[in-house]
Amino acid sequence: MRVCVNEQPVDASELDGQTLEDLLDSLRRSGRVADDEVVVRFAVDKQPWQAEDMDRLAGVELDDVEEIAITTAGLRGYASRILADASGMLAVLKDATRGVAACLRGGDIKKGNADLFNLFDALHRFLACIYHVQNSCALSCGPVGTSDELLAGLNAALEAVHAPQELGQWAEVARQLEGEFLLALDRLGIILDDMRDELKNAVP
Repeated sequence: MRVCVNEQPVDASELDGQTLEDLLDSLRRSGRVADDEVVVRFAVDKQPWQAEDMDRLAGVELDDVEEIAITTAGLRGYASRILADASGMLAVLKDATRGVAACLRGGDIKKGNADLFNLFDALHRFLACIYHVQNSCALSCGPVGTSDELLAGLNAALEAVHAPQELGQWAEVARQLEGEFLLALDRLGIILDDMRDELKNAVP
């Protein structure tokens, strides 16, 4: 098995364990992947893995793999890139919210409910990414801790959507999406701006 980190071959042996998860843990412990670096690309036998694929690390045996290529980046630089893209991702969530509301108001309930599920799933993944940036970079700004009011508002907005959804009140679901839910996303945008500023002004 060949292992490359940032296009440089590194030594690997049976001491690195039996699964991809074991190997990645061993690479970090030994310093072959630096503690202050994050994995930004992970390819197995020339096939790049997506973020959701990383949950499968523990289930892939090293004996079944011929080549592993890992690319890393500095933590703060990577976080800066994520936050730079976050406004665009938030805009997509807002557009999707308006689209779901229009779909429900137009009477296409089956599609509207499916799109609503996908919207909430995308929001969950987005928030998880932002939480990771905040915690990894030890930022005081962010959705965790000092921004309890933001989370309370977002949770209240989600509850305001779920309640009429359970009763089949689709016009009210649409109204809540275009009202409190969009306002909660706007408040999240303010938090993202604060995070970008804090990271930019942080001492390396």
